[in-house]
Amino acid sequence: MWKGKRLLPLFFMSTPQDTSYQSMLATVHAQKWVRPGLSILVACSGGVDSMVLLRLLCDIPELRLGVAHLNHGLRGQSATDDAEFVQNHASRLGIPFYTKQVNIRSEAQTQSVGIEASARQKRYEFLESVRKWEGYDIVATGHTGSDMIETILLNIYRGTGVLGLRGIQAMSDVLVRPLLLFTRTEVEQAADELSMEFRTDPSNADWRYTRNRIRHGWLKSQSPDNQKKLLVKVRELSQIADRVGRLTKESYKYLEKQSVKTVKPGKILLDIPQGSGYFSLLWKALFDKAFQQVTHRETGISENHFQRLMTLMNASQPGQSFQLPGGCDVYRDRQRLVFLREDVDRWEMRECKPGDVMRGPFFTMNATLTSPPTTLKTSPLVQYLTLPKTPWKLRPWTAGDTMQPFGNGRCSKVSDLLQAAKVAPHLKRWWPVLESENEIVWIPGVKTGEIARVRESLTRVARLEIVLETGSFE
Repeated sequence: MWKGKRLLPLFFMSTPQDTSYQSMLATVHAQKWVRPGLSILVACSGGVDSMVLLRLLCDIPELRLGVAHLNHGLRGQSATDDAEFVQNHASRLGIPFYTKQVNIRSEAQTQSVGIEASARQKRYEFLESVRKWEGYDIVATGHTGSDMIETILLNIYRGTGVLGLRGIQAMSDVLVRPLLLFTRTEVEQAADELSMEFRTDPSNADWRYTRNRIRHGWLKSQSPDNQKKLLVKVRELSQIADRVGRLTKESYKYLEKQSVKTVKPGKILLDIPQGSGYFSLLWKALFDKAFQQVTHRETGISENHFQRLMTLMNASQPGQSFQLPGGCDVYRDRQRLVFLREDVDRWEMRECKPGDVMRGPFFTMNATLTSPPTTLKTSPLVQYLTLPKTPWKLRPWTAGDTMQPFGNGRCSKVSDLLQAAKVAPHLKRWWPVLESENEIVWIPGVKTGEIARVRESLTRVARLEIVLETGSFE
């Protein structure tokens, strides 16, 4: 739990006139989310961006503020000093202060994600928990326009679609970022005008991180005027990408409703519409969601994997497949793509007898005692058998299995019978066969064996019925 401390009412500092800071303050004050009585939890690391943000919001008297600081536990005493610096500053301002320390390295290892991703997740979880518990309306962070430029360039560097060009949003639900209109150079200039104190995170100068190389390399080499011009263009690009994103979202909802069938955890079916000419961006969103649900990963698929999936989707022959990262297999059925965690449909042989209910990963089979039917002509999902002398064996078929189909004078390969029945390729390798005394008597849903023929008058027989999950046949 965070440590919170409510302090004295906020007092206001003298603000210099006719400065770039004053212009910045007027711009922030005019933003549409500002209203009298609004309560804001300010995320404050102690760095120059968040300290200038806090000062700006303090100079808007109609706002009620609180300060939140998360210690990630990554930099030892330096991080502790940052927390104390922010707390002392909040104390001088007379506003509530909330803090918490976490072990990000441990959290990242537990979640199998990178330290930066884990730190970002825990930071926003902390801010939202304080906001809700303490009753603040919104959270404000100190992201600048330079952060927006860096994020978009980083997305391009790593590979992105249109949605990755949206960068950082100025407003998102209960989150606002008032400094996105300004470059970091402008924010630093405002701090200089006010002779503000702030903390410097040494990890921000570590060139092993791609973002830092962008920030302190190419971007910093640009003049302040060029940085501002670049920010204007990046914001225009971001707005276009955002409009495309909102349009895509609406179209995606329709396509998802028509195409996506979540069969069970670890298995997603995507129906391919006839004459599929949908905007590829929508398919990328669907592929990402299916991949994330199957693998429990936060990120989507790469551009290379996306292109392979599009090729697979447009393939003329079903049965093709390939593997994505995270143990996710993708199969091309006749009218669908199947995203499947590789261990989902595996099962092993088990014995059964009348009265048993056999549950497999994609089927349920009931075996009951009953009187002989008036006709043995039933659906492929129902089979009548004489009572066994020994328990039946229900097992996945294997290469080399053969069976003489009912009414047929010769044996056929089980693989050929499954192919002719259009068993879904992703299930074919695990399809069940029922064996009695070392002979296959039934391929559920496909064929009955000649050996299963009821040849004599009986008072009791076994009735077997199998229920298969959606998508078992093409």
